Amino acid sequence: HQQVQRCLRAALVTSGDTRFAQSVTTAITERLTSRFRFSRNTPPSYWPGFRQLTPCVEAWCNLFQDPDMHIVLAAEKSRESCIDLLNQVSDFYITANGDASAALPLSKQAVDHCYSWRPTNGPSLRDSMSFLAFVYTSLGHHYRALKLQIKAVELSKLDLPPDHPDISLSLNNLAATYFALRRHKDALELNTETLKFRKRVLPPDNPHIAISMNNLALTYSALGRHRDALELNTEALEFFRRVLPPDHPD
Repeated sequence: HQQVQRCLRAALVTSGDTRFAQSVTTAITERLTSRFRFSRNTPPSYWPGFRQLTPCVEAWCNLFQDPDMHIVLAAEKSRESCIDLLNQVSDFYITANGDASAALPLSKQAVDHCYSWRPTNGPSLRDSMSFLAFVYTSLGHHYRALKLQIKAVELSKLDLPPDHPDISLSLNNLAATYFALRRHKDALELNTETLKFRKRVLPPDNPHIAISMNNLALTYSALGRHRDALELNTEALEFFRRVLPPDHPD
């Protein structure tokens, strides 16, 4: 991968044809993006294929840090794809390999690219910050995750429509970090807000509503409010039984 990277870099930089070089890099980036579509729901049987592709993706994304390649890799679509690929490879390392330490530098690189390439706020920055916070949480660095999640909530409320479901995801992640830091009153406020938000904007049979009930019940228990926790846990269980298949793991 490194040898191919060096040869490709030399050919593109010395070609003298910026438009041609940009078209080549865009095509390569699109090809990698179409091949590397990983999510946590991807079956393990597909993981070996992704594992073979990760060195190629990392080598390609490293070219975006090369000063001589800035003009060649200036196309916005290529840069957006690079950020997306970095986050996906990071997610793969955590999900398939259980290795958050390998994911950390890639997630940091994605956030750095967002600040360098997209000075205005946008979904790439918000999503990359949220994922970097997830990596820090996986490593037990909750205070570092907290700063990123507070910013992610601010960006979500700023960038998204007021009833967009992704706002509740940012709120929920921040609440979980407060809980991990034993700041249960802060977690309680956010868990309550998340549950109200999801009841308002999601379909009435959406399982995320019951998940929010369980999260709020957990916080009630941590605060010694066990009767309130029992009531919510019971309601969440009835909810799950109503909307999920009888053999669903939740």
